[in-house]
Amino acid sequence: MEFKDYYEILGLQRGAGDKEIRSAYRKLARTYHPDVNPGNKEAEARFKEINEANEVLSDPEKRKLYDELGPRWREYEQFRAAGGQATPDEFLRGTAARGGGAGGGAGGGPRYEYRTMSEEDLSDLFGEGAPFSDFFYQTFGGGARAGGTGRRGRAVQVPGQDIEQQVEITLEEAVKGTTRMLQYADRQGSRRIEASLPAGVREGSRIRLAGQGSPGYNGGRNGDLYLIVHIKPHPLFEVKDADVHVNVPVELHTCMLGGDTLVPTPKGTRLALTIPAETQNGRVFRLSGQGLPAMHGRGKAGDLYARVQVVLPTHLSAEERSLFQRLAELRGARQGARA
Repeated sequence: MEFKDYYEILGLQRGAGDKEIRSAYRKLARTYHPDVNPGNKEAEARFKEINEANEVLSDPEKRKLYDELGPRWREYEQFRAAGGQATPDEFLRGTAARGGGAGGGAGGGPRYEYRTMSEEDLSDLFGEGAPFSDFFYQTFGGGARAGGTGRRGRAVQVPGQDIEQQVEITLEEAVKGTTRMLQYADRQGSRRIEASLPAGVREGSRIRLAGQGSPGYNGGRNGDLYLIVHIKPHPLFEVKDADVHVNVPVELHTCMLGGDTLVPTPKGTRLALTIPAETQNGRVFRLSGQGLPAMHGRGKAGDLYARVQVVLPTHLSAEERSLFQRLAELRGARQGARA
């Protein structure tokens, strides 16, 4: 079993501070994370090494034991294999008092009482980490690798990683709900599932699919799959959170005299909107509850905002032109009277 230099694994010098350890670990973990390197066994092995090194060096007590044992880890392992039940610290103090060596030869030196650490003691001291190397478990307790059957071995259950997947849908699908066939990769390879998106999803909605992420280790629960929703741009509507905005062309005479016009909705229907007389270009009318529906039936539906765009007439007939000239004369005379 090979000695593992945790400082070298993280690219650190002995005596590195906590901040240096955190920084080195985060940088390497991002680089070798299995979700970033799907199917790459070498990256997965490197990621486990990095986590193992961080598990020890970021914990003051574990790091102290690791620094104390150093290259004597194999001597300690042989001592344990021969039935020795001392902790690493007790082992080092005991062998030093006997003048070195892992044996407990009779006579001569002082005798020592050693207490066996229980699984509960080890759990209290170290917690439950990731499935690390044999060196880790031999050095820091348990006598067997996680998931093994050693005298003190205990399977360590580690939850799987969460996965995020970007999903693009149309506005109509956001209104009515839809399904998507998704293909994505985790550390076990490629997966394919059908996912349901509820009616009323917003831009940026984060939909959780429990247990559909990366599988856990040693019976640990699976991670979750999170779908990040993006709504495609629409040629007619503009979506702002749950509200929808639309430009509505309205004839000039309707804006001047008043009347009704039809407003398209994201549901595919059209609603009648009454335009008051002398409505100005750009005026906005709110149609309550006609935006995106409430997701899962909770909360409030969005609104539809209709912005008036006055349509100026073209290709005027002689009579229409005459009427506009008469209107201009009347408006000019009215303004002159006010002056």
